[in-house]
Amino acid sequence: EARSRGVEFESSLFVGSGTVLTFNASYTDSKILSDVPAIGAEAGDDMAMVPKYNAYLALDQQFRLFGLEAFARIDVAAYGSYKSHFNVRDEDVSPAYRTVNLSGRTHLTDHATLSLHVSNLLNEKYTSYRLARSRSSDRLPLHEIYGPERAFTVRFDYNFR
Repeated sequence: EARSRGVEFESSLFVGSGTVLTFNASYTDSKILSDVPAIGAEAGDDMAMVPKYNAYLALDQQFRLFGLEAFARIDVAAYGSYKSHFNVRDEDVSPAYRTVNLSGRTHLTDHATLSLHVSNLLNEKYTSYRLARSRSSDRLPLHEIYGPERAFTVRFDYNFR
């Protein structure tokens, strides 16, 4: 059994012709409600892989490109630290991180849209999972899994209605 509660705030500000600034922030309190010995969880523990805080700041711009309606967006997304699993040691906590993302899209027709997305634009190396060592031995090395490197995605959407 688990419970997750939180609050989220998002606000957008129109700052000029076709330009929108958006801010989002959230807080999540996610807890285990009963002991689960099989995974080392005890009642009252924070849920694993859930940061208490996250936020993003985005800037969207609408414009014309080759006579077509187009949009560009840059955002900075930030995530608070979180534990990777239950029964953690201090070294098991994945530290807070941030990424910068870039995207653009254009409406080719009333039914077709072409978009380009660049995730982790600055190719930041961040830890998404940490396991310092086994619970029974101090001799095992730190095991870390890193978040995805910079990625490019081209997407074509077509609406058949």
